[in-house]
Amino acid sequence: MIQSNFRRLYLAESYYSIMIIPWTNPCSIIYLTIKSCSLKEYDLLLQRLPYLRTFSTEEFIIDKSNQLNSSPSISKCYPQLASLMIGNGSFSMTDFELILFLTPSLARLKLISYKSILDSITNGSDWEYLIHNKLPNLKIFEFFFSYHLQKENEAEDLTLVLDRFRTSFWLKEKKWIVACDYVLHQNVIYIYTTPICTKDFEQQWKSIQKTCQTFPFITIFKLLSIDNEFHSTIHRTHGIDDLAESR
Repeated sequence: MIQSNFRRLYLAESYYSIMIIPWTNPCSIIYLTIKSCSLKEYDLLLQRLPYLRTFSTEEFIIDKSNQLNSSPSISKCYPQLASLMIGNGSFSMTDFELILFLTPSLARLKLISYKSILDSITNGSDWEYLIHNKLPNLKIFEFFFSYHLQKENEAEDLTLVLDRFRTSFWLKEKKWIVACDYVLHQNVIYIYTTPICTKDFEQQWKSIQKTCQTFPFITIFKLLSIDNEFHSTIHRTHGIDDLAESR
């Protein structure tokens, strides 16, 4: 049984299912970090941990084959959680809505997602609607989205993608600044809030700088403030020196 006097708990490995952990009732844990978590397990944790304020998981798993049976009812609500951090979630916007509906009192949200294709999770308009209507208390939103370009015209659509993060909601009301990096030789797009919220990206960025000094390798789209108006600006860099100058 998880002892009731624990306030912080870190489960480094999932040797057995969260579903069978004998939590005390009530359990006083306020901070929980686990290696992986499914939607059904997440719902159970919120039920069993009424004082939980911060939840962090390295990987959030959505079981498509059992989605209808395992998804919690959207009528449920767990107002105790204030901070949610997901280190690797390869789910759609619809999947993520199911997660957020459970915790409308979130004040901080951190999300990292590595995907193979562009989808609605990178749509700033969808996020704006979701935050406005489902997360009214959200103050800090950090995200890092990565995906591979499948078609040549997807690179041309990046300006439209950024425009959806340039509304007054993002830039004036919330003051959340979003950047987009296009790694040419890998055909990979990174869309993220600044400052960057993942150390993995910082390490990968240093690796790119070391291996691609002699030829053009990346196009960076950033949101910059010019005369109190926000515009998207493209910087094409050719190496470490040019990269430093463009910033």
